[in-house]
Amino acid sequence: MNAKRLFPGMRDGSLELFVLEEEDRIMAIKDGQVKEFDELDSSETSFIREIIDSEQKLRIVLEHWWPGNIQAQIKQVAKCRFGGLNHIPDVSECGTVANHDHRDCSQRGNCVGENIICKPIVYKGNELNSLEVKAVRLMSTDMKNSVVCQELGMPEGSFNVFRTRLYQKLGNINCKQELASIGVLLGIC
Repeated sequence: MNAKRLFPGMRDGSLELFVLEEEDRIMAIKDGQVKEFDELDSSETSFIREIIDSEQKLRIVLEHWWPGNIQAQIKQVAKCRFGGLNHIPDVSECGTVANHDHRDCSQRGNCVGENIICKPIVYKGNELNSLEVKAVRLMSTDMKNSVVCQELGMPEGSFNVFRTRLYQKLGNINCKQELASIGVLLGIC
């Protein structure tokens, strides 16, 4: 049996933002429709303005990049903080705002807005670093552990310790299937 999950917003009023990477366009799913970010009503994106207003470091970076252009600032936050397509709505039907999404970004490691505009992945209160994100991705495939070790640049013994600690960090999971489920949920895989 192949079960398929619908993205938030496909059958409800929640909102899921995502970036079409190849076109660098911000899109939204809401009320069963996929539409351009610019087509959203300002009431649907007001949560981003509230985030900007509440985070001083974020405001400083955005004002440096987009002086006086609040619409461009809102789009930047939508793209960097909520632009990953995953199975957790960015805004639920009842108005609850998700923390953030993960998106692969070519600027990661070289961006003044890193961990200010975008945020690291957190699962069950634990922050995942870039090596752990890469490991989740690789281990969620059909690759053998020996190949994953090579891709991560680790000896097999170190990898086994690393994997055990990662599984504990993710809630004491026991297998690659559980890891893959978490990876899909977080939008990593």
